[in-house]
Amino acid sequence: AACRDPASLERLTFDATGIRQGDGDAVAQQVTSIAGPPGTVMVRFRFSGGGDSWEGSEVLSLSADGRQMTIRSDDMSVLPEHLVRCDG
Repeated sequence: AACRDPASLERLTFDATGIRQGDGDAVAQQVTSIAGPPGTVMVRFRFSGGGDSWEGSEVLSLSADGRQMTIRSDDMSVLPEHLVRCDG
């Protein structure tokens, strides 16, 4: 699967500081629990990529089985993205 290739744009890397995809980074500045299903948080990020940098907040929700994450903008101005764990 393309998600296993370190150079693939489909590959996302999550760690304690944030998210990386391709040449872009999203560094977590603040994480806040919010009302909603268990596993839902709002994260204020400092984004960079393509020679630009900006800040914004997104709501991240992890499915009960831990296999899917939904990311949406905090104001719902962007349609949600559904990310699925890469199994190979």
